[in-house]
Amino acid sequence: IIKAPVPKAPLTNSLGSASLIANTIYQKYVLKVPAYRQEKDFRRMGLPLDHKTVSNWHIKVCEYYLSSLYELLRQELLKLDVIH
Repeated sequence: IIKAPVPKAPLTNSLGSASLIANTIYQKYVLKVPAYRQEKDFRRMGLPLDHKTVSNWHIKVCEYYLSSLYELLRQELLKLDVIH
């Protein structure tokens, strides 16, 4: 039996998979679903996720994966004469 390799988790020692974290970010920032409502939805589905845990996932994922993009955009903005 040949098994496909398991994809690396975005956050080590975390319950969140890449798709779960992406889904919570999508719900929060695109669909405007507050964290406490996401928490209620997960509890209803049998997954006891605290809204603080989900918020920490968002913070850590953004720090780890988007910090270099943020710095690049910041450096480009600082080159401009006028920043809006």
